[in-house]
Amino acid sequence: MKRSARARKRDYVDERRRYYGYGLKGSVTPAQRLRRKHKTSRNRVRARMRRAVRMFGVPPQALRGFDVDHVDGNPLNNDPKNLRLTPINFNRGRKLKRIY
Repeated sequence: MKRSARARKRDYVDERRRYYGYGLKGSVTPAQRLRRKHKTSRNRVRARMRRAVRMFGVPPQALRGFDVDHVDGNPLNNDPKNLRLTPINFNRGRKLKRIY
């Protein structure tokens, strides 16, 4: 398939709005609600781990290159016993349970 000479530029703002349903009043689909829920869950876990590490006096720069890993592979299981810090290359190379 040939590409046209004038390729259309991607509108990333519009893509994000459609994916998560932002800016649409009353027309958010159940799939969009689920995506929002999972996104806020991930952000909550990251914030919890940052707070826990600060309690031990570790500077934030020391955490560069690390991700929050879910031991059982379920990203919705945010029990503190199920979370650990791992190097990025290990964590992002693992197969996770897909929940959506």
